[in-house]
Amino acid sequence: MIIYEIFTGGQAVGEWILKWGQNKVIIIGMKKILSSLLLLIFPLFVFTPSVYAAARIYPDSVSKYNFKRLGEKIILLLNFSPSAKVKYMQKLIEERLLELEYITETKNIAHIEKTSQRYETTAGELTELIIIKSLRRDAGRVRDKFDKHTEILKFLRSQFKQDTAEWRFVQNDINSLKIYSDQLSSF
Repeated sequence: MIIYEIFTGGQAVGEWILKWGQNKVIIIGMKKILSSLLLLIFPLFVFTPSVYAAARIYPDSVSKYNFKRLGEKIILLLNFSPSAKVKYMQKLIEERLLELEYITETKNIAHIEKTSQRYETTAGELTELIIIKSLRRDAGRVRDKFDKHTEILKFLRSQFKQDTAEWRFVQNDINSLKIYSDQLSSF
């Protein structure tokens, strides 16, 4: 039988111990976990703005882009208030549009599907957050942003032939923004 215990006292404060019969194995201390996470997260807050200012990271730089996305998710988790989350997600939707513009301009069709899906997902999550948290004052601003993005997406769509998958991906983003905008209007 496995028993988890937290020892308090001088020698093992905050340590998680796994007991299996007579053998004890220290898995890892809670303080060590928190310290490690802070050491990993801290550089994101210190160096992220300077990294973005120096050069944008786009989806075709896969490893850098995945690290960037991880940082975005951590920052989103650390924004506790709904209004702070909405504000940050508005920045993310702008970032996703820039990424889609870049992928379209470079005709990097290997990344257009995922980039398009990320844009649509971010817009949907933003809409959902506003509706669930009843943030009516943000609904109008986001709806206006969606209207502006729709015009940009129409231009991006025109860069592809109508019978291509790339055209359909961008068209799907346009259709989704219409749905999200309607949801924000009726809310």
